[in-house]
Amino acid sequence: MRTIGLLYGPYDQHIDHLVPICIKKQIPIAVTETHIARLIEKYYPKIEIAKHSYAEMTQFLAENFDQLLTTHSKFLIPSLFFGAEVMHGKTLQSIWVPHGNSDKGFDSKLAQFLQEETGALVYGRRMCDFLSKKLNKFALHPTHFFDESKLDHEQPTLFHVGNYRYSFYQENQPFFEEKITPIFSKFSHEKTILFCPTWGQEYQMFFDEMKVLIEKTKNRYNLIIKIHPVTLRQSPTRFDHFIEENPNVCFLKNFPLIYPLLSKTDLYIGDYSSIGYDFLTFDRPMLFVQRPGPEKEERYLLQCGHNLIPEKFDMIEKYIEKALADPSFSPIRRRLYREAFSMDR
Repeated sequence: MRTIGLLYGPYDQHIDHLVPICIKKQIPIAVTETHIARLIEKYYPKIEIAKHSYAEMTQFLAENFDQLLTTHSKFLIPSLFFGAEVMHGKTLQSIWVPHGNSDKGFDSKLAQFLQEETGALVYGRRMCDFLSKKLNKFALHPTHFFDESKLDHEQPTLFHVGNYRYSFYQENQPFFEEKITPIFSKFSHEKTILFCPTWGQEYQMFFDEMKVLIEKTKNRYNLIIKIHPVTLRQSPTRFDHFIEENPNVCFLKNFPLIYPLLSKTDLYIGDYSSIGYDFLTFDRPMLFVQRPGPEKEERYLLQCGHNLIPEKFDMIEKYIEKALADPSFSPIRRRLYREAFSMDR
């Protein structure tokens, strides 16, 4: 069976979830956006990239491949493939790759969408339990990677892949060290903070917080600000005046790598972004800015560090000091990491 990864659309945030799988499986990746292809070429080990326009992509896939590894649910885009599948007399199989292990979306219709897939990858027990409650039936193969031979074509097949992105980083660490050296080589302070908020509607609040954070930390800490790609697309020009000349402040745009950054981060500041779950890998201090969200959502990640309400953001420096000095959250972080990435009970 001929398999290819598919990143359809301008979704930079999906790159770091799909590319490692494709490289591990030694399969190509198909993309529709030139800037996505350039980011993959720049920041990841060698991989074959098939760049096609939106109009050409479905015909290319149907003509040359049988199965897709994709972060998009095929249920959401059936019209894209219908004509090409009829023309070539086949139905493309679809394996879903999650693009984050977060507290968002657990009350969504995600599981219903996955009913249409041949299979899905799950990070660990927490995601598996969620899907098993939502899906009427499923097959589970608790391997630590995706094995096509285990697919059950009579029902959705779930594959436990664990923290495959961290293992991919470890396997290619010298390569990724070269990619992040330009960022860290200019820093002069001992501790590095990563500010990594998710995207949302409270833009003015976010910009105000970023201004305060820069002012409060630049003389004591190295600060990396990584803006969510969706926020950048929605407000592409509002960040230009935030670019600091201070050598201890680094503003990252169009930078898909996650674990190379986290490996050198001493404190994570965020909200309920999936990168927070990635940072649990290192069991290091975390500080959360509470954000409004659906009332039914459980914010499990917020147990893993100190919480700061937006109204007190001007006190961020004191909260940073407190978070860096407090080891009490370590047991909770380790427990949630196991729930998120392992199948242990």
